[in-house]
Amino acid sequence: MTGIKDACHRRFSLCEKTSFRGAKSDNRAGRFPRPQNRRGLAPLEFVMCLPVLLFVLALIVDAGSKSCWKLRGVVAARDAAWRSRDLQFLVGRNQVPLPNHIHWPPPATMSAGGAGPNGVLEKTELNHPVVRGPTLGSFRVNGELLDQTLGAWIGRSGRTWRPPLLPKLGAEAMNQRHPLIVGTWQYWEMHLPSTFVRRIPYIYQLPQTDASLKVAYENAVREIQSAPCQPALAVLDRDEEVRAYRGRYHDFHPRVAAFCDADVERVAKRQLKALIRRIQGDVTPKPRRGLPGTMTSFWISMYRVQRDRLLRLIMKIEAGEATGSIPALEAAAAEFQAKIDLLEGYLNQLPE
Repeated sequence: MTGIKDACHRRFSLCEKTSFRGAKSDNRAGRFPRPQNRRGLAPLEFVMCLPVLLFVLALIVDAGSKSCWKLRGVVAARDAAWRSRDLQFLVGRNQVPLPNHIHWPPPATMSAGGAGPNGVLEKTELNHPVVRGPTLGSFRVNGELLDQTLGAWIGRSGRTWRPPLLPKLGAEAMNQRHPLIVGTWQYWEMHLPSTFVRRIPYIYQLPQTDASLKVAYENAVREIQSAPCQPALAVLDRDEEVRAYRGRYHDFHPRVAAFCDADVERVAKRQLKALIRRIQGDVTPKPRRGLPGTMTSFWISMYRVQRDRLLRLIMKIEAGEATGSIPALEAAAAEFQAKIDLLEGYLNQLPE
């Protein structure tokens, strides 16, 4: 028995010394010595991972290239739409090729053209009877005139993109679109002669009035224009003396404030009476001399300016700074003073 124990002890000691070179022995349960020599493994791992790293890097570069060209395509489509928006009235829905700009070189393409109905703007809120009809009260509404869904102007850009580093992935068509709403309701789109024409008669089919009222209005205008007192009313807006002094006519006609009312009695009460008070003058609530006082004050001011100008010229002639006939200038100044005195006497007779 003693010989067997000695043999086992020598074998165990030999295994402990020669099991791992350079490793410390650890006899604790569950622990095994680990090798410390790893020379040559790092280059091997780098060589094994290099293809994967290069593939990932190529994917990143291709993804960045695709994103860049897609963004350029969006910009090119927007540029094509806005650059050619004035052509929509000439070409209709036909496609128009456009020259490329510097950031969208050939073989990439740019074009613009019309489109069909735009269902994106088919909203319930936009289908109000006031603008879309078909009727509003007792008259019809031109619903197509203010219908934004009838079409659009679209700019397009196209390019075939190929991955620069992984071409075997295949080419891809990159087509972008940028729509614009066509109808902006400007006067030429609504077939109006100018922007100052009312849109209401073109949007609504208003009820026709009695033809006799139109004839009566035309007759009233002709009677006013051919009235015997018409030459005497020229002082209100066609006075030649005012034009010679100011270089243009002055309009003294009293104006009626803008209103919209078809009630004859209400118009006579609110508008006609106020117009008469502005013409004749009023004591309450604030004293006013009316149109006669306004015109008289205007002429007095005009004559005073001309009289003072003549008096200053006379003073310059007396000082030797100018030449002229002093008696003639004094007579003209006296004439203006006589007119001023006459008008001031009339103005004083008007109610304060």
